[in-house]
Amino acid sequence: MSAIAPPDYHALNEALIRANAMAEAAEAHGILCGLYCAEGKPDQDTWLKHVFGEERLDDPALAEARHLLQQLHEATMAQLSAGDFSLRLMLNDDDEPLETRIDDLSHWCQGFLVGLSLGGVTEVEKMPEDAREITEDLLQISRAHFDAEEDREEGELAFAEVVEYVRMGVFVVFSELNPESPLDQGEPAIH
Repeated sequence: MSAIAPPDYHALNEALIRANAMAEAAEAHGILCGLYCAEGKPDQDTWLKHVFGEERLDDPALAEARHLLQQLHEATMAQLSAGDFSLRLMLNDDDEPLETRIDDLSHWCQGFLVGLSLGGVTEVEKMPEDAREITEDLLQISRAHFDAEEDREEGELAFAEVVEYVRMGVFVVFSELNPESPLDQGEPAIH
């Protein structure tokens, strides 16, 4: 696992809200991961510009949020390049209500799709087959909502499975869009 720790979800989210950012924590992380898959190594400036919109110089709230995002960038790049599938999605904690976490996952997936587009992947139908299927699934997940009638325990299990699918899907999309990547050249992971 990566030695670089990502920022706390709540601290990052609150900093982004105070900075009037255009994306909150989950979506910002999704954008970063989408850019990573599309570009191989995301352009941090493109990511930050999309998260913040027009930057306001001398804004202390913006400086704090930017610092936390840079920490998130470093931790995410370390997780993605470690070769051990240690990526953790930037989502609310498990003690938060399921509906809140589903909303976060929806925003994360929306961000991922935006990141792919920002990185130049605009025609999903031209993607390699597995990457295309995962991207289409992420589009469906981005539209997810919580059904209050659903059994909570079943909902928790389903949510955990979907998060794992999304997390591993990032690696599949990356490897299919970046076939020369070192990620594919390591030893196979044993699960």
